[in-house]
Amino acid sequence: EGVKARLMREYLGDAFDVRTFDCHAGGYANTITTTVIARLERFLQEQGRGAKWSLVGSSHGAYLAVLVASRRPELVERLLLLAPAFNPQGTWVSAMCQADPSWGSTAGSQAHAADDYNQTGDGSGGLRWEFVADLRQYAPFPSVSACPTVVVHGLQDMECKPHVTMEWVRINADAVISAHFLHGTVPDEPMDHGLYHFAKPDSTTLPNFAALLRQHWGAALP
Repeated sequence: EGVKARLMREYLGDAFDVRTFDCHAGGYANTITTTVIARLERFLQEQGRGAKWSLVGSSHGAYLAVLVASRRPELVERLLLLAPAFNPQGTWVSAMCQADPSWGSTAGSQAHAADDYNQTGDGSGGLRWEFVADLRQYAPFPSVSACPTVVVHGLQDMECKPHVTMEWVRINADAVISAHFLHGTVPDEPMDHGLYHFAKPDSTTLPNFAALLRQHWGAALP
């Protein structure tokens, strides 16, 4: 469970039933988007028992949440997207291919890409080429026209560039009820991909994580 999930439990308290989903079950190296989406949709359907979900996703998890909302609108009530990784083929996946030109060749199709994006802590190694091949079938900017969405992105994010998210916001203007592109306000703590300062309980950045949850989810928060 990540930092943002733990903070959600802290901020939401008993007002919401916060549940987490591991996109990388079975190891980061074995992650395949089609498999993850199928697992997530099954999880939402079985655990929700007919109820709609409020989904919070970060980075590629935000992209996956949008894909599910686009495919299965009956399962998703609203979205909160934190530093979403839209157009993965044209951005961070492309960067991995440039960093390791042999990745995806016949000889290297089973190998892990040698790139900073593939530095993981679970010991499974980096993503395999199958991840890229599978990802090609999905739209870079999925549409969620009927799903109220809040977006947060740091302007110092060097991993998932904010202008890419701005393009998704433009395309999905009917769904986006609030979009926040934040500057870092603390010296030596840029508002980068981790959004760590935004997420801190004592953050002076406005809006911060707790403020957004309070504003858009109407929970009785501390």
